This record gives sequence, C-alpha cells and structure tokens, in this order.
Amino acid sequence: MIERTFNRIFGIGLPKTGTHSLNEALRMLGFNAFHYARSFRKMILSGNYNFPDEFKGKQWDALTYLGEWHWAQLDEAFPNSRFILGTRSLDTWLESMSVHYATPPRKGMNTKTTIEIFGTLRFNKSRFTHLHGEHYRRVLEYFSFFPEGRSKHRGRLLVFPSFELSDADKWERLCKFLEVPVMVGTYPHIQRRYHTKGGKFLGKRLAK
Repeated sequence: MIERTFNRIFGIGLPKTGTHSLNEALRMLGFNAFHYARSFRKMILSGNYNFPDEFKGKQWDALTYLGEWHWAQLDEAFPNSRFILGTRSLDTWLESMSVHYATPPRKGMNTKTTIEIFGTLRFNKSRFTHLHGEHYRRVLEYFSFFPEGRSKHRGRLLVFPSFELSDADKWERLCKFLEVPVMVGTYPHIQRRYHTKGGKFLGKRLAK
C-alpha cells in the first residue's frame, strides 16, 4: 500500500464523467482502488458509512463510483480524505447518459444505485440536466463554504475535467493533488459499452 499523508480517496463524480478511467489511473499510481464496491454501496443505502478497512480481502485506498451524494458523510467517517470530482460538459454528458440509461438497468443493486443517484430509472433530459448542475454546485459549496471555514477543506477537493485535458495535464493535476511523482505516458480511457436495447453489458475496453 502506498504511503500517504491523507486518509482515503473518493471519486465523487457522476456516472459517465470518467470514473472508471480514474479508478484505473489510481491503480497505475499504486493505490488500491476499487470501482463500484457493491457491499459498500449497500452499506450506504442502509445509512452506514463506516466501511471496513478491507474490500475483497485487500486494504483499500480509494473508491470510485460511490458516494456521489454522500461526500459529507464520507468526510465525517474518513476525516482528512481527498475527494475527486470528475466533471464533463452538459451536452456531451447528456448524450452519453441518454444511451447508457435508454432502458432501465437490470434488477438488484444496479436498479437501487440508479434510483439513489438519479431518482429515476430511465433517462429524462430535464431531470438529468438539473442533477448535473445541482451536483456540481453542492459539492463546491460543501468544500468551499463549510461552516467551520474554508481552511478545513482547503486542498482536499480536485475538480477534474478529464474530458477537456490532455493526458499530460491529467497526470500532472492528479499526481500533484495526491502528492505522488507525476506519471508520464497515456492516461487510461475505459469505456463501458451497452446495447441501446435491453441494457446488456458488453464489457469494458481500455484504450491506450
């Protein structure tokens, strides 16, 4: 496990903002990162944020695709953690989401997760447009205007518009934020592709 001066790392961007690619990047940097930790997601749904130190038998450093609306509770449960807010332009995000959620997800945790994040099982442009702006506003409000003063959260949030940055800029911003040597090379780009009919998962692709 990599040594760090902070507690844990949480990727709190909405789906389709580069969360899976971020997870892969964190792994490349040496962090034990996990994407969509279902058992932890179940704990959140039951109002429990005191995650165990291990996931799948390993100590975890970072979690992505988890806590999109729960950063304050994760901050309380894991003080002095770092948070990464993946962002994406509204138009390209809506286009991606319209395909991803063209049909309801399969039953089980996928359904519960979709309801938790969006409050609806199908894509609705008005609803998703509202959530896109509201999520960004509320995260910045929490980390910039916390009642105890800005100093409490200074330096603990990285706004990460990965779709707008070059690979070199992505690595530089991410590595400096996490206090590790800057990685040189291609930043990972993982795409999870679905049939537009039936929502069947086809697998992930790591483009290099």
